[in-house]
Amino acid sequence: PKDTISPPGTGVLAGRIINACDDQGLRGATVIVDERTVVSDAEGSFRFPGIAEGGYEARIALPSYKVETLNVQIDSGRLENIEVKLWPDVVSEPEGHKLDVLFVVDNSGSMFQQQLTLADAAPAFLTLLKEKKLNLRIGVISTDLGAGDYGLPSCERPKGDDGALQNQPRYSSSCTVPFDPWIAVSYSEDRPIHNVGSGTAAEALTCIIPLGNRGCGFEQPLAAIRRALDPNHKINQGFLRDDAALAVIVFTDEDDCSVKNAHLFDPTQSGLNDPLGPLTSFRCFEFGVTCDTKGRQKGPRDNCKPTTGEGSMLLEVEPLIKELKDLKGDKGLFFGLIAGPSAPVEVHLDGSLPTLAPSCQTVNGYAVPPVRLQAAVDALALRGKSDSICATDLGPTMASIAHQIISTTLGNACKPPDPP
Repeated sequence: PKDTISPPGTGVLAGRIINACDDQGLRGATVIVDERTVVSDAEGSFRFPGIAEGGYEARIALPSYKVETLNVQIDSGRLENIEVKLWPDVVSEPEGHKLDVLFVVDNSGSMFQQQLTLADAAPAFLTLLKEKKLNLRIGVISTDLGAGDYGLPSCERPKGDDGALQNQPRYSSSCTVPFDPWIAVSYSEDRPIHNVGSGTAAEALTCIIPLGNRGCGFEQPLAAIRRALDPNHKINQGFLRDDAALAVIVFTDEDDCSVKNAHLFDPTQSGLNDPLGPLTSFRCFEFGVTCDTKGRQKGPRDNCKPTTGEGSMLLEVEPLIKELKDLKGDKGLFFGLIAGPSAPVEVHLDGSLPTLAPSCQTVNGYAVPPVRLQAAVDALALRGKSDSICATDLGPTMASIAHQIISTTLGNACKPPDPP
């Protein structure tokens, strides 16, 4: 195709880097052409503008994948578009490995229909894991840690669910639940053994994912993960295994609001000119995210990132992720996020009240940019993955997450075809 932007005598090289095993885009791949370097984005896409016409060698590299080189021809005024497949560097068979999966489900007032959409996708998630005959434990917790002793509506319990595993049906009283606080699946001579009675693991997961919509509207998924996996928090004792990889999957339409202390929820301050401002989720953004533009006024926000140091009233993201890494090591940990896109970030006014504009919207509701949660995903590079909660069918999303858990955390049986 023609390129009408580059200067005369130059062209554009663009394309996409994908995983050869599942055709999913690979973020963070380094593409080098003529001593110039770009890095692929979350979708695996990259773009080199203004390359002088001529022939070049392109080199594509990504940790845990084989380096790929190819020759490209750049013509003046033309766009050269390529697709590059990268193969895993180390091929191993994940069959029989142990994997603990923790779903962190937002159970606030806006989430019930989204929970049902996620529940419908549970079989797609488990299909590949069962094909690999993984020794599984799957638990579900909520994002509800309460809001201190203030007795706020929907946050009446000071500690909420306190990170406890949830294994009771809330949508259908007749559906299958596990005997234990978690779902367990293992194999004996290719025969599955599980703890869900006459049902299946997929039926049990479909049953316990919908947690309802009566949870606290100040969601604290990162702090809930910490509580759920704390070895000193005896309530989930026995779920986390020392010799198992860990996959955490957060499902929410909000950003994280894990507080250092509950003062952030003080209802005695609720005016627009009060230090804490109106008692809404915007407090979590204002006191937990830093952008180029500060304040409560309407308008876009650029270069947003989690606030660090004394300026934040929320727990810092980086130390929380470090705790998970210390628990499992880099290679034994995966962090998935199903939420709104992390950009664009824009403040709207609901009357005079500041609020975050949705970054995606469906008939089931909308989601706001999860700046803090996206930072958690980014901290794990290839072992992190974010997807949109606004997809009408989450089956492909959940299947893709299962693929990435296996390929980055448990090894990958996928390998290049033998040469002719």
